[in-house]
Amino acid sequence: MGRRYDVAFKEQAVRLVREGYRSVASVARELDVPENTLYDWVHALDHIRSSHLSGRG
Repeated sequence: MGRRYDVAFKEQAVRLVREGYRSVASVARELDVPENTLYDWVHALDHIRSSHLSGRG
Protein backbone atom coordinates (compact mmCIF):
# COMPACT_ATOMS: atom_id res chain seq x y z
CA MET A 1 0.00 0.00 0.00
CA GLY A 2 1.22 3.52 -0.83
CA ARG A 3 2.03 6.34 1.51
CA ARG A 4 -0.85 8.46 2.81
CA TYR A 5 -0.77 12.26 2.87
CA ASP A 6 -3.11 14.50 4.84
CA VAL A 7 -5.16 17.24 3.20
CA ALA A 8 -3.01 20.06 4.61
CA PHE A 9 0.14 18.51 3.10
CA LYS A 10 -1.54 18.15 -0.29
CA GLU A 11 -2.80 21.73 -0.24
CA GLN A 12 0.65 23.06 0.67
CA ALA A 13 2.29 21.02 -2.10
CA VAL A 14 -0.15 22.36 -4.69
CA ARG A 15 0.32 25.88 -3.35
CA LEU A 16 4.09 25.57 -3.87
CA VAL A 17 3.47 24.70 -7.53
CA ARG A 18 0.76 27.29 -8.19
CA GLU A 19 1.93 30.27 -6.17
CA GLY A 20 5.64 29.62 -6.14
CA TYR A 21 5.82 29.25 -9.92
CA ARG A 22 7.83 26.07 -9.50
CA SER A 23 7.66 22.94 -11.54
CA VAL A 24 5.82 19.88 -10.33
CA ALA A 25 9.06 17.92 -10.68
CA SER A 26 10.95 20.35 -8.44
CA VAL A 27 8.31 20.36 -5.70
CA ALA A 28 7.87 16.60 -5.90
CA ARG A 29 11.61 16.04 -5.40
CA GLU A 30 11.72 18.47 -2.49
CA LEU A 31 8.76 16.86 -0.72
CA ASP A 32 9.68 13.29 -1.66
CA VAL A 33 6.34 12.77 -3.42
CA PRO A 34 5.98 10.93 -6.74
CA GLU A 35 5.53 13.41 -9.61
CA ASN A 36 2.38 11.67 -10.85
CA THR A 37 0.84 11.95 -7.39
CA LEU A 38 1.49 15.68 -7.26
CA TYR A 39 0.12 16.12 -10.79
CA ASP A 40 -3.05 14.32 -9.62
CA TRP A 41 -3.41 16.71 -6.68
CA VAL A 42 -2.92 19.77 -8.88
CA HIS A 43 -5.48 18.56 -11.42
CA ALA A 44 -7.96 17.60 -8.71
CA LEU A 45 -7.74 21.04 -7.14
CA ASP A 46 -8.13 22.70 -10.55
CA HIS A 47 -11.27 20.63 -11.14
CA ILE A 48 -12.71 21.52 -7.73
CA ARG A 49 -12.02 25.22 -8.26
CA SER A 50 -13.54 25.25 -11.73
CA SER A 51 -16.66 23.49 -10.41
CA HIS A 52 -17.06 26.08 -7.69
CA LEU A 53 -16.53 28.97 -10.05
CA SER A 54 -19.12 27.66 -12.46
CA GLY A 55 -21.68 27.19 -9.68
CA ARG A 56 -21.78 23.41 -9.91
CA GLY A 57 -20.07 22.69 -6.61
